[in-house]
Amino acid sequence: MTPPRRPNANLSKEETWLMQAVIQQRQPELLSVVGELGKIPLSDVQRESLRNVLADELMATGLTREGDINARGLKLDNLIGQLTFL
Repeated sequence: MTPPRRPNANLSKEETWLMQAVIQQRQPELLSVVGELGKIPLSDVQRESLRNVLADELMATGLTREGDINARGLKLDNLIGQLTFL
């Protein structure tokens, strides 16, 4: 089931750039899905696919050596959360 869209669910330019960069590097076949963000609601499968790629990136680059979330990790975590509404 597709969750309801919230008003102004579009990503900022910086958020879109970050998502595109991560998807391009990790799973480029999903770039077409990123291109549809804000235009049409994502399916549950598309949303989960993007979340998984972003979560992998968060684990690889979004944590300090001590396991605390860093600035990049916060941005990635925010993107993961926003996918619920896209």
